[in-house]
Amino acid sequence: MVRIWRITTRLLLVAIITVGVGLPTLLIAFTLPRRPRLRARIGARATHLWARLSLRAVGVRLTHAGSPPPPGVMVVANHLSYLDIPVLAASLPTLFLSKAEIARWPMIGFLARAAGTLFIDRDQTRDTGRVFGELSVWLRAGERITWFPESTTSPGASVAPFKPSLFQAAIRAGVPCHPVTLRPSIPGGGVDVSETVCWHGPTPLGSHARRLLTLRRIDYAVTFGDPIPPTGDRKLLARQLHEAVAAAFVPVDRR
Repeated sequence: MVRIWRITTRLLLVAIITVGVGLPTLLIAFTLPRRPRLRARIGARATHLWARLSLRAVGVRLTHAGSPPPPGVMVVANHLSYLDIPVLAASLPTLFLSKAEIARWPMIGFLARAAGTLFIDRDQTRDTGRVFGELSVWLRAGERITWFPESTTSPGASVAPFKPSLFQAAIRAGVPCHPVTLRPSIPGGGVDVSETVCWHGPTPLGSHARRLLTLRRIDYAVTFGDPIPPTGDRKLLARQLHEAVAAAFVPVDRR
């Protein structure tokens, strides 16, 4: 009964927060059809507020180390769970690059589009060129763009190699890239974080989220690394950023 009450209460709180923050953001988005930059900045600020409130509602507590990246840079992080997105959004206002299927999710996709999220279809090679162009434009315009170059979540044993193609956008725009390392933990231990917080493999999203919402508290450590200037080689830049993220990474707890 305690678990059912906790899940129900948390979902209700997140729904209230989503409506309270999302509806004004949508109204603003509809009134600014010809001002995409302003609309994107408002969306990033709204997502920042939504994420901070929602994470507290579901028992996630953040700790930060290092200096947060300034606007007009590319931010890259390791990827462990769907929680990574609100964790980073709560840490700093930013636009996100996300996989295309999220745009088709009921309500969430609609809100993500209104908040200025950029989407990429990784199954379509031609889509990389379109996204590359959009990234370059936004970065030159002084926006902060965040994405996960591992391209998938993991059980938290290590940091997978970074896909290098989209780093060319940072090189073309002449902006630095900032590595960020994420690591969740459960106070008191005794919980397999790689299965309860990290989301990977064939586990359905719904069943995993229900299990996650029963946890009393989740601590998420966010470590901001030093910026790495753009080089003429996207593969070299990807390796440098991977090394920076991996250097600060500690494997998550497993049973």
